[in-house]
Amino acid sequence: MRSPILWGIACVAVWLALCAAIGLVAVEGALHPRRVPLTSSEREDARSVAARNHAVLTDTVITADDGAILRAWSMRPPIGNGDGVILLHGQAANRANMLGNADLLLRHGYAVLLPDARAHGESGGPIATYGVVEASDVRRWYELAPCVAVSVMYRWTRRLNGRGGASALSDS
Repeated sequence: MRSPILWGIACVAVWLALCAAIGLVAVEGALHPRRVPLTSSEREDARSVAARNHAVLTDTVITADDGAILRAWSMRPPIGNGDGVILLHGQAANRANMLGNADLLLRHGYAVLLPDARAHGESGGPIATYGVVEASDVRRWYELAPCVAVSVMYRWTRRLNGRGGASALSDS
């Protein structure tokens, strides 16, 4: 007959092993989200949004500070209000998820930039760091503002909980 102490030690050891395994799987899934590539249908949707708003649609590429190649769509209305918005999608998504927001903003004269976040869509990068490296990526996208002729650039995010937020980006 086994002693209760050995039985307790065995249960704790199994519990610790399970916690470690679940933790490893969770971290791996968070840092390497499922990549959702753009489909031909989503590309057509982007062309439709641009055409409906008489906007110029441009494929845009930047190189991040760490060398990752990041890709985006830039849409500029023919007569804009002078402001622009960077539309940032959520986890395990791509820039096409923000086309509805882009449509609305283009109708109101905003230039929009729809980047694929690092390790998402068609952008490079080995892992998603949820702000550690992505903050400098947004800064690099913001530096494109003169290229799209805007005076103020905003960022609009779609978070995991479905709620979004907007804030102005500045040089400070």
